[in-house]
Amino acid sequence: MGLEGILDRVVYRVRTGPLEGRVNYVRAWYQEIILERLYKVSCLEETGTVVSQTIDLEEKKIWTFAAFSKGHHENREMLRHPKMTHLDSWRELAKIGIQTDRHCVPHEGVITQVLEGPGSDLPVIEDSWPVL
Repeated sequence: MGLEGILDRVVYRVRTGPLEGRVNYVRAWYQEIILERLYKVSCLEETGTVVSQTIDLEEKKIWTFAAFSKGHHENREMLRHPKMTHLDSWRELAKIGIQTDRHCVPHEGVITQVLEGPGSDLPVIEDSWPVL
């Protein structure tokens, strides 16, 4: 059995770039492409940003494509605040601009550490907390 239908959230910390250090959680869709090796994780953030990642655990590589909404891209500092206290303003960012105003970023990287479980530097996210 694959991951489809088992997991529905991802908790992440941004490690590089303008939002380095940001922690967020979103509803996610998981696809197991090659059993226990190659996965696709996709999500739609409250800001209207779409993210798709392909993760190869055997080769320890990750490929990410992010299509940032205009509101997200132009108001990044607002996204440093905790989601639970700024959720309404984050959702307003999705209403800025149109689909073709997106700032698209493809990126690839090397996975330096594979953890079992959530790791020690991410917060616990309750299942009752809101996601799209």
